[in-house]
Amino acid sequence: MYSWIVDGVETNLDDGVLCYLVGSDGLGMMPFHRIADRGPLQHGDTDRGYRYDPRMINLALQIFAEDISSFWAKRNTLLRMFTPNSNRGIFKWELGSDIRQIEAIPYDGLTFSSKDASGLSQKTGIILKCNDPAWYDPAAKSVELLSSGGGGASGGAVPTAVPTSVGSSGVNASVAINYEGNVDSYPFLVRITGPITSPIITNLVTNEKIDFSGYTIADGDHYDLDLRFGQKTVVNSSGTNKSSEVASSSDLTTFRIIASPDAADGVNSIQLTGSAVGANTRLDISYYNRFSGI
Repeated sequence: MYSWIVDGVETNLDDGVLCYLVGSDGLGMMPFHRIADRGPLQHGDTDRGYRYDPRMINLALQIFAEDISSFWAKRNTLLRMFTPNSNRGIFKWELGSDIRQIEAIPYDGLTFSSKDASGLSQKTGIILKCNDPAWYDPAAKSVELLSSGGGGASGGAVPTAVPTSVGSSGVNASVAINYEGNVDSYPFLVRITGPITSPIITNLVTNEKIDFSGYTIADGDHYDLDLRFGQKTVVNSSGTNKSSEVASSSDLTTFRIIASPDAADGVNSIQLTGSAVGANTRLDISYYNRFSGI
């Protein structure tokens, strides 16, 4: 099933109530381009990697109506659903328990050419632009790392268990994320709950870190980080911007959960260190499994 979600309203595009999806393009591999450079005397060039590009999805739709009033009403419904305003929609694919979604904006189409109309039937097309070309499973994944103030005087390293008990004076612990997507994921929520002083979060696979050295998150307060591109926000529980407390050496822009094969079997080990922790200290990470296509 294919559907379009805008302003929280989901409309089936393939059951005939409004229309049928009779063709599509752009649902597979994300568009990408290779990056290369070339020396003045070099034959060929040197590959420097790649970057993904925005995705264009082309949908061919067909309306069937029982009477002229229904025909025009269905056309108007499509025009209203795909109005090119600032509201970003979601294109959804569903097959049994498998669901994939992608955020999109209307880019072109719905011209309703008379050449594509016959009686009470109308063929038309819509082009959707996906600035982020990755599909995602909307069932968010979460991991947590807890600290218990009664664990010991000096603290300790606990590499596996979740929840994790560590010492009352400090924390140096990690949790494994078994990532199931095939495209890197930027967590939409990283929450550090106090009390904790100089917290540092590190992905031990990529060696990327987010460092709050010299700052304290008080008991009863928390910092929320949104690491998605276009967001990159750091706020406390009152909504106050705390980006200035992130050390300049941090990898706030690139911190992510990486996919296999860059991470063996998709396993990312996330470490939290800090001092002056207590019973309420914890780290929560929420993310989506992301995919290159369907």
